[in-house]
Amino acid sequence: MTARRLVFLSLITALALFTVKAASAGEAQYSGPGAATLGNGASSNFLGDSIDDQGTCATLKPGGTDASVELVATDPVFDNSVALSTLKSQGGNVHQNWAAVNKLTEVWVVDDSDTAGLAFGGVKTDPDFVTAPVPVDQYGVYYCTFFSRIHIKILYSTRVVIPSKFEPGSCAYQVIKAHEQMLVDANRKAMDSYVTKLRNDLPGIVDELEKGFSNKDSVGPHQERQKADLLQAVNVYISDTAGGKMKELASIVNTPEELKLRMTAMDQCGAHVTPPPPQEP
Repeated sequence: MTARRLVFLSLITALALFTVKAASAGEAQYSGPGAATLGNGASSNFLGDSIDDQGTCATLKPGGTDASVELVATDPVFDNSVALSTLKSQGGNVHQNWAAVNKLTEVWVVDDSDTAGLAFGGVKTDPDFVTAPVPVDQYGVYYCTFFSRIHIKILYSTRVVIPSKFEPGSCAYQVIKAHEQMLVDANRKAMDSYVTKLRNDLPGIVDELEKGFSNKDSVGPHQERQKADLLQAVNVYISDTAGGKMKELASIVNTPEELKLRMTAMDQCGAHVTPPPPQEP
């Protein structure tokens, strides 16, 4: 058959998560994560079984997929228990330990401890995937496997650490909190927008994962690989694309002009802080 290259999905311009190539023997050659090797040396997404179906499975799907993506975002937690010296020397441990204890994947960290505080956010994905096999032929030799339910809950948490030297409610504390809140708000908007994009792109992801059928003995592994690949796509989508966008937003908030205004406000509060020297590009 004519060689062709299918891109699993371009989640953003620079992100192509999976690639499928058709092999001359008619078996789908998969070069993405978790690829296994077929007996003929070709590579397969679904543990050595996925046969190129020429659109057969798309015609056999019995109905639509019950799909939803829910973002559950908790209110940011403001922590005033850490000394400034600890933040400067162990700031990395503070946010890394938080992510580990809460079983989160970090998506953004902004360390302004020289002039303000330390802010960070993380996500955890709670998936509920159900798949169902449908026979391709009357003898039950080959099966297409479809997602009947895809419910994805994305838990998003943020934490802001303001040095303990700044007493809650004080003038300086309020200046720092206002600055950190700008970072929290910007990153929440980024998360909202990317979850919306994931909802819109999910049907395309599912269509690609449902291409190719398997033989009867491989239905179980086929289903598990479909679920694993879908979860991987969702996690990479959120952590890499949303995380990258969040880093951009931090630089928009932390401008030289904003720093100057913050330093002036801190001076007026009687809590002068010395900003760090500018970094060389």
